[in-house]
Amino acid sequence: MLFRVPQLVVPGVIVHDYEASIKKVGEEEWRGLLDSLNLLTSRPNWIQLIASVWEMIEDERWQSLKQMVARVKQDYHALADISRETLLQIFEYRGSCRICMLRLIATITHLPNCGLSEGDLLTLLRISNTAVRPVKKMHQISSEADTYTYIENALELFRKPLYSVFTQDEVEPPLQVADEPVLGPTAHTRLLTLLAERNALQKISKLAKLPKGVSSRATLADFKRMTSPEGVQQFLTTATKRVTARREEGHKRFREKEEMDYACIAYFTAAELAAALVAFDRATDGLYRNNIAGMRREVVLCLGNAAEMALLLKQFQRALYLATGSVEAAERLPSSGGPDSIDKSITEKNQRRVERARVGLGLLPMPS
Repeated sequence: MLFRVPQLVVPGVIVHDYEASIKKVGEEEWRGLLDSLNLLTSRPNWIQLIASVWEMIEDERWQSLKQMVARVKQDYHALADISRETLLQIFEYRGSCRICMLRLIATITHLPNCGLSEGDLLTLLRISNTAVRPVKKMHQISSEADTYTYIENALELFRKPLYSVFTQDEVEPPLQVADEPVLGPTAHTRLLTLLAERNALQKISKLAKLPKGVSSRATLADFKRMTSPEGVQQFLTTATKRVTARREEGHKRFREKEEMDYACIAYFTAAELAAALVAFDRATDGLYRNNIAGMRREVVLCLGNAAEMALLLKQFQRALYLATGSVEAAERLPSSGGPDSIDKSITEKNQRRVERARVGLGLLPMPS
C-alpha cells in the first residue's frame, strides 16, 4: 500500500467539479495512503533508515556482486553456478528498491504538516539528486557498467498477477511504480518545492554550515551546487524532457502494442511529474518559468490521454476524474499563444471524454 498511488488520484493534481460520490472514494483512498505514511514517519530515525537503504545499494559495486556470484558454489555450497540471467536479476532488484524509496519520498512530500525539517529535506534531496542520473538508451551502451545501470534505470513495477497469465482475466497490476528516470525527477522536484515554500531554497547558498539534522554524505558545497540557479536550471531541463519522453512512451505502447493499461500509467506518471514542476513554478513565484515552459500544457495533454486509456479499459470512474482534471487544467492556461497554450479542439475532446465517462457510469443517457 505504501508504494501504490490510488487510481483516482494524481498526486499534485486537484480536481474539483465531478461527482461527489466518486470524489469521496478517491479522497478516502488517498487519505488512507497518507495515514499509512504517517505511521512510517512517526517511527524514530525513519529518514536515516531510508537513507541507509539507499546508501547500501550505492555502496554495492557491480564488480563485488559479480565476484560474490562467482563464488556461490565455493562459499554457499550451491549445486550449480549462477547464470547470467540471474546476475542481471540482481540489478533488477536493485532498481526496484531504488524506485520504491523514491515513490515513498515523493508521496511523503504530500503529507499535510509532514513535519520534515530543513535538515530532513536536504537528507532526502541528496537521494533524489542521485536519482536524476543520465539515462543511456540501449544503443548507447558501451561497457558492462552501462549495462547494469541501464537495467536499474529501466526497471519499473507494472506486473499483473501470475494467475491472470493463465486465466486471461483483465486484472489491473496491483503495484504500479514508474521507473527511476521519471520518479527521480518527481521526488527531486517535490523536495525543491517544499524548500522553496519555506523560503529555504535560496538561503542555502548563504549557509556557513549544514543545518541541524542533515544525515547525508553530501557536503555543504554539494547542496549549494544542487540548489544554485544553475543547478536548478540544469535539473529542470532534464525533468521537462522526461515528461515529454514519458508521454511519448505512452503513445508508443498504445499505438504499437495496444497496451492501454501500461499507456494509462505512463500518461498518469507523466502528469504527476508535470504537475510537480508547475507547483515548483508557483512556489518560486515564476523565477524559473522559462525553464518549465510547456509543463502546464503537458498536464492537460497527459491527463487527457490517460482518460482516453481509462475509457478504453472501461474504468469510467478513473476516466471521469482524469478527463475532468484535464478540462479544469486547460481553464487555467493562458488564452494567448505560447508554449503552454492549447488548441480549442483539445479541450472539446476532453469535454467529450467527460461525457463518455458519465455515460459509462450511467450518469447520462446513451447518445442517440
